[in-house]
Amino acid sequence: LVAVEDPIDMTSPQGRAFAVMLAVFGEMEAEAIRARVRAARAQLLKDGRWPGGGIPYGYRSIPKPSGPGRVLVKDPVSAPWLNEAVEIALEGGTVNAIATWLTKNGAPLPGRRATPPEEMRVAWNRQTVDGLLRNPVLAGMTPHNPGRAKSAKRVDPFAVVRDDNGDPVINEALAVISLEEFAALQHMLDSRTS
Repeated sequence: LVAVEDPIDMTSPQGRAFAVMLAVFGEMEAEAIRARVRAARAQLLKDGRWPGGGIPYGYRSIPKPSGPGRVLVKDPVSAPWLNEAVEIALEGGTVNAIATWLTKNGAPLPGRRATPPEEMRVAWNRQTVDGLLRNPVLAGMTPHNPGRAKSAKRVDPFAVVRDDNGDPVINEALAVISLEEFAALQHMLDSRTS
């Protein structure tokens, strides 16, 4: 290890001791940053604001009417498609059948504001539909970590923000289905993948 700006000589005991002290202070600052981020996120959730991350399909982020930050609301363009996809799933439709139905009927893909012309449409895939159906926002819940990387392995759909009693915090204005229907849907999806 060579320090370009600080003359730390790692070949001497004093240099190694100084490097260890710098590492300890670096670790302490990383922990302080982590604590500040957690506290800021907890305050966002307490205030009813969207903490960030990808916006779920069927929803959009708007400025919070009663203060700073942003909140989720149902998107008038994609919400009807989401509602119908959830209904098909609850009636026993498979993820592949829903993806085919969405593609065939020209449903806008996630992240698109408008339906593209037919010659430019891209097909829905089963992974995208599976992700939509596993999103806890369907039942009005806030995922515990909506900023999770897309490449990360699937997480528990019930890893959501909870109240002091351990019950999920539900925002009825965002809910497409009840908590019981969401649990039944997750059970159906899990049983088909095993």
